[in-house]
Amino acid sequence: MTAKQWTAGALSNLAADSAANQQAIAAAPGAIASLVQMLSSSDEVVQKPAAAAIANLTAGSAENKAAVAATQGAVSGLVWLLGSQNPRLQTIAAAALGDLCAGNTANKEAVAAIPGAIPGLVSLLGEGNASLVVQGAAAATISNLSTLPELKLAIGATPGAAQGLVRLLTSGTREAQHSAATALSNMAAGSSANKAAILECPGALQGLSLLLQGNDEAAQRAAATAITYLAGAISNRVRWEKELTAAGQIAYALAPLIASGQMLGPDTPVLLQLYDVPAAEGLLQGLQLELEDALAAYPLLQGVVATTDFAAACLGVSVAVMCGGVPRRGPGLSKAALMAANCAIYRDQAAALAAHAEPGVKVVVVASPANTNAWVLQQFAPSIPAQDITALTRLDHNRALQHLAAVLGVHASEVTNVVVFGNHASSQFPYGHLARLRGEPILQQQQQQQQQQQHCLEAAELEDYLRNEFITIVQSRGQHINRLRVQLSPALSAAAAICRHVHDWLLGTRPGEFVSMGVLTGQNNIYGIVPGLVYSFPVQCSNGSWSIVEGLHVEPWAWARMKLSEADLLDERALALQVEFAQDFTVTYRGTFKIVSNKRANETYVLYQCGTPNPMDSADTEMGLDANTKVFQIPLSSVAVADSSAAGFLAELGLIDRVAFSSTFSYNTCLQAIFACGQEAVSASAPFDYDPSPENDAEFNASLAEWRQESAAQGSQVDAIFTSSASSNPKSIAVTSFADPGVVKRAESFADPGVLKRAEWVKFVAVFSNTEVEAEQLYFCVSFADPGVLKRAESFADPGVLKRAEWVKFVAVFSNTEVEAEQLYFCVSFADPGVLKRAEWVKFVAVFFNKEVEAETLFSSITTDYQKLNASARAAAGADAKTVAWLTQFGDTLTLNYAQYKKEYMEDAGGKLIPSADLLAAGAKLEEGLYSTVKYNFNASVPAQKTGFINVLKTVHVIFDDTYSANSSHLLDTTVFHVDIIFDDTYSANSSHLLDLAAFKTAYGLSDAQAADIPAIAAGQVWTFNKRLGARNADGSVGSDWFESSVARPDLVLGDFVKVITPAAAAANAQLKWLRQLSDSQVLSFSGPADCADVKTAANAADRCSRAQPARICPNAYRDCATGELRTVTDPSQRCEAQTVCPDATNANTTATPKNAAARPAAFAFGQLLTALLGMAMLALML
Repeated sequence: MTAKQWTAGALSNLAADSAANQQAIAAAPGAIASLVQMLSSSDEVVQKPAAAAIANLTAGSAENKAAVAATQGAVSGLVWLLGSQNPRLQTIAAAALGDLCAGNTANKEAVAAIPGAIPGLVSLLGEGNASLVVQGAAAATISNLSTLPELKLAIGATPGAAQGLVRLLTSGTREAQHSAATALSNMAAGSSANKAAILECPGALQGLSLLLQGNDEAAQRAAATAITYLAGAISNRVRWEKELTAAGQIAYALAPLIASGQMLGPDTPVLLQLYDVPAAEGLLQGLQLELEDALAAYPLLQGVVATTDFAAACLGVSVAVMCGGVPRRGPGLSKAALMAANCAIYRDQAAALAAHAEPGVKVVVVASPANTNAWVLQQFAPSIPAQDITALTRLDHNRALQHLAAVLGVHASEVTNVVVFGNHASSQFPYGHLARLRGEPILQQQQQQQQQQQHCLEAAELEDYLRNEFITIVQSRGQHINRLRVQLSPALSAAAAICRHVHDWLLGTRPGEFVSMGVLTGQNNIYGIVPGLVYSFPVQCSNGSWSIVEGLHVEPWAWARMKLSEADLLDERALALQVEFAQDFTVTYRGTFKIVSNKRANETYVLYQCGTPNPMDSADTEMGLDANTKVFQIPLSSVAVADSSAAGFLAELGLIDRVAFSSTFSYNTCLQAIFACGQEAVSASAPFDYDPSPENDAEFNASLAEWRQESAAQGSQVDAIFTSSASSNPKSIAVTSFADPGVVKRAESFADPGVLKRAEWVKFVAVFSNTEVEAEQLYFCVSFADPGVLKRAESFADPGVLKRAEWVKFVAVFSNTEVEAEQLYFCVSFADPGVLKRAEWVKFVAVFFNKEVEAETLFSSITTDYQKLNASARAAAGADAKTVAWLTQFGDTLTLNYAQYKKEYMEDAGGKLIPSADLLAAGAKLEEGLYSTVKYNFNASVPAQKTGFINVLKTVHVIFDDTYSANSSHLLDTTVFHVDIIFDDTYSANSSHLLDLAAFKTAYGLSDAQAADIPAIAAGQVWTFNKRLGARNADGSVGSDWFESSVARPDLVLGDFVKVITPAAAAANAQLKWLRQLSDSQVLSFSGPADCADVKTAANAADRCSRAQPARICPNAYRDCATGELRTVTDPSQRCEAQTVCPDATNANTTATPKNAAARPAAFAFGQLLTALLGMAMLALML
């Protein structure tokens, strides 16, 4: 054995033995360097143990990882080993690289910078690699690398990456499957190119869906996230394989039936407007030409328009047949993925249909899941009355007629009044007991014929058939046809059903007959079905209106089957409006109430609609709720906003009129007006005993008693209190999307790892809105003590090592009678590491006010605008992207902040950050905290580190001074002399150096001559974030809109940054919202209570403080007590009391006929030209 072999083996054994040995090796001068040199040895007896020793070091402490990464040649040596022919060496190298990258941005960048690193890892995923262990190690490293935006693009562009990861979803080990799903999820997030590449891989969706069905929770979460990201790409994607897709087939069969008058009658001329996706344009044009060639045979057909522009296709249509969607039949396609894709389609198309269709348009949704697709369309096209949007269940109805007729030995036309209850899915319930044969009840006829000894089916046999075989046959008929037609869906029968559905709807059903139609359920629980679903019922139609046939006898066993289909639809509805980005809250819909979970605060809320029973009063234990669950009646009508946590979301949702008490730090002028009227929101947190000495006890106890009294008084006047802090107040709701930096000077440990993620908390606030809370659950908070206020304890100083050991696990909540050991803790929700995730909390807020649809529309717009601007900025910047440094000084500590939300904003605006490897090489100390908080610290009192700090910034073009105090000694001064742009991001709205450019120069100690030599100052590129400030309070403090509303609108934040950093990508008319350019002449401006529109219109001072009770926001529909009609809520002034049960509700017929139906033009009179939109394939996807 050679000396090298012995040394390598000994070090490998030592490193494998204990963490202490690893620490000793890492500390030994030259030890790691020697091991690195051995990696290039031609002797595998040297290579293997050397690589194993390094791998053990990288799997150990952060210090050991840093030591390996800092050793010259270590990373490149491991990358070189990826090309070894020895699977063991490949595995060790891949695993070591993965450990180096785990949670360390600098190491990820260092690994990716080595030529051939990513291609080398991808090559190990190849199908020819027989070692599953090697594949798993490579997948884990790729998963770690894929968390960085620039690396996810590089991985996606590497040939074989997507294919290899998709293959591992089904062929890899459990760990490899998890890694592959995580990598695919990261790659799909925010990259259209990666989404397309993944979807090109055979079995991608099937593999992800199979993981959802497994028992590995981590893999399930990763797969679900990946599918959600891919859903948007699915909705814009068409894959044409051997044959015309299902939606296209139906349209091809339906067009001639419409043209021949079978849908609208023999006297109604028709103009057909055909729509399909661009990829099917050739097929669309072919159908148009065929119909034109047949015009002589179709005298009713007045013309054919074919287009791939959906808005153009909708122009002036009177009947819209929506045939397109992602089909249920995709093998392995999860329900979550199915609903996400279809919701995206119908949400986007709803606006065009509502804007361009003829008033009174009738819409029938054909594409599965038809019921829920119709419901989504109703939500996002509110100007179209909900009763004018229906789902097709006539195909199931026709099948039921045929099969029952076959058993009775008659023609299907002789049988009527079967019913298909529920969903157009396998949960549907065909009910034949109400059927009639030639106008007489079939069961009664069979009994009479049996008594007369005529040849017929025994009554008992018929009963058994209707309860069993009949139901099964109808439910499975479509699947049976699909198998026989080799994966082609029924087209002729579907086309015929669509014709009869529309025909009967517009021209009326025959007297005494009813048909099945998917319609919106009303508030009076017809047949015990919950309101707000598109559910198939027996209906009768007349002149374009339908009404549910009530009072039919349904046996108890049948009602149970109906409820199963109801549960299926409730599940679909919840999935349709699922959260896309944010990870820390969920919303589940359960009929007339919602269950909201705030994972970060460890809170569960039950929200039940006004006028309906409190679900907590029932004995239903299946919901998994307990006595700690908070219960609110919604929508909330009066709330207090104790800080800025919810203000931005409330403003975006138009809910400021719900605020009765406001914080002193508000920017919103109407919130300031509320405060000016003496309606100051009481803090949700009890006073903190800063001085626990005995002589201070009396003063503290008095303060605590006063707080309790004020809290109780305020609580009696509002339904809820929105706050970001933990509290013993039973009415407080923690909006944990961000910590309010306007009240508590945000420490860097608060760094929110994403911008759009914070904004999504508006969904949280919107959920609440009515009376009191009966129970409060324990809050899971973090005491991120502000170093500018509370002098952070020493144990907080190193979050990378202590992992926030000082987290407060629970805040004691003891009703309103006793508070024991309560301290001031600040709850933050920085667990969603991304800007879109934070923004999506708008949906959380919205749930409390029945504003889900508005929040969904808002967030969809925010996401689209953000991603478009992001793509434009990155493209415009290209290789010339400006280097950005986000700096903070606290004492002698100089910090470069790499918090996720800051990193995303800068990179998405077309900038780039200093490579982490350069910072470490300059002497920076890496500090990693919770929620993707990453900082690189230099100690200015150490000359070498101060010099390293200054030197590393010499290539920087843009500087953000994030210092917390305007009175710091400004060790940053020397870093500003060469930069092109300066952002002063000081967290103090009234800091003297933010007033004008002269004050700024004075604060930095810059003479006029020095300032003239600084490019940023000379070019007028010094910016602050105080463009929008509230009026000064008595103590000089002000509210800042930057802190109040920027979280809710990351698209506008990005717009500000792009206009300054990458102006070529900004729109010509783009206006800055929060950034203010410092100059010698410009001064601060303030907006106060007098600027509130309500105050401006007040007749006198007294009117300014008199506020009318705001109208409640009712859910989808209510019963008109005067007419007994089911009405959609179109007038926001309608109060929720309109939904209360009417005295004669049990006898009134629930009809969808509008109250003003008589005054409506006879849109469907015989002989009138009708324009029909035939959506051939809104999405045609063969799976």
